[in-house]
Amino acid sequence: MNAFADPSFCFSLVLSLLGVEFVISSVEFLSMGHLFRPGEDLAWKANDQPHNPRLSRIARVFGSANGTRFTLLAQLLLAIAAPLACWLKWSTLFLFPLVLALALVRLWHRVRFAAAACGADAMSGTILITGSLWCVNPDDPVLGKICLCFLGFQGCLAYVGAAWAKLRSAHWRSGQHLVSVYESCRARLPRLGRCLRRSPALAWVITWLVILLEVFLPVAFLGGPQVMLGFAIAAIVFHFAIAVMMGYHGFFWTFTGIQIPMIYLAIVWSRFAFNGPTS
Repeated sequence: MNAFADPSFCFSLVLSLLGVEFVISSVEFLSMGHLFRPGEDLAWKANDQPHNPRLSRIARVFGSANGTRFTLLAQLLLAIAAPLACWLKWSTLFLFPLVLALALVRLWHRVRFAAAACGADAMSGTILITGSLWCVNPDDPVLGKICLCFLGFQGCLAYVGAAWAKLRSAHWRSGQHLVSVYESCRARLPRLGRCLRRSPALAWVITWLVILLEVFLPVAFLGGPQVMLGFAIAAIVFHFAIAVMMGYHGFFWTFTGIQIPMIYLAIVWSRFAFNGPTS
């Protein structure tokens, strides 16, 4: 648990998890059959490009087939280099540009591949921008504490928002939304959807277990690091199940990563509660 009190360790681990996600997504896009064949499949269609003139000029360069290959390869290399630079404690002169470049490339891909974007992209972008700020002076413990606590609160807010959206929806509260999700073509296990359709009580129980996890996870840090760690493990198992059943691996890596600042937040809160603000 002491390792999670070190901002350098926390950021290195978070960036490593994001790096795995970005490597996987880069390889997924680059391995599609049409990517290395002549044609317009990879090129950004004119009617899908931004209407802003400056963005349109950028889109014509980086939205082309070769431009997209270049940015995907850049993301792949940066996703390996940035976490490695953190673990090896490279100088800020090298560390900051690497993490910032990864953030900018990822932001571009969120615009470029908007159709494939998911809710995890916003969180990963927040982590990268905050990580870039930390890289300005990674040896400053105050900056590290501020950045990690900010990310911890962002993680709490994400789960609060998810829980509130489910609680407001009668379709979710009844368990029917879960059945609909797993019966859809997006699900990898449609058989599970049919099973839940035959057992509405099971769908209701699973739904409310998810809701309760998302309700209590944001306040788990108040119980201290051990309580937060227990909830974090439950959240990681939950996101892994979603990755397996739905194929949304981005959620798993990103929200596994956000558990680390939340654990750090629990450590800071515990010290504050017992020792006061001077800790």
